[in-house]
Amino acid sequence: VIYHLQCGGTSREVKKFWAKVGKLIDYKQQLRREEEQRAIQNKHLDFLVGQTEKFSTMLAQDLAKPSSSSSSSSLSSTSASSSSSTTTTSSTTTSSTTPTDTTASLDYMDQS
Repeated sequence: VIYHLQCGGTSREVKKFWAKVGKLIDYKQQLRREEEQRAIQNKHLDFLVGQTEKFSTMLAQDLAKPSSSSSSSSLSSTSASSSSSTTTTSSTTTSSTTPTDTTASLDYMDQS
């Protein structure tokens, strides 16, 4: 009878041990998923910062140009250059973001 009680206690200890190992494995997998998610978010952030820098540079260049024609023609040229960059960016960055995300951010820039 004593031997039976010792086996029962031992089996409970083994079961607890493997339960802890399972929790540890789950935790490490969660850390890896979070790390991958952070890497994806950082890549997207880098893309957005690059787009912002590109638009800021384009805007600064357009503002620095002496306007020899009327303001309406300079607005239409700004709009045309933005739409041409829309086509370029959405085709080159399809792997990192969806085209709708790029188009939405460009549409926002066109409104201002």
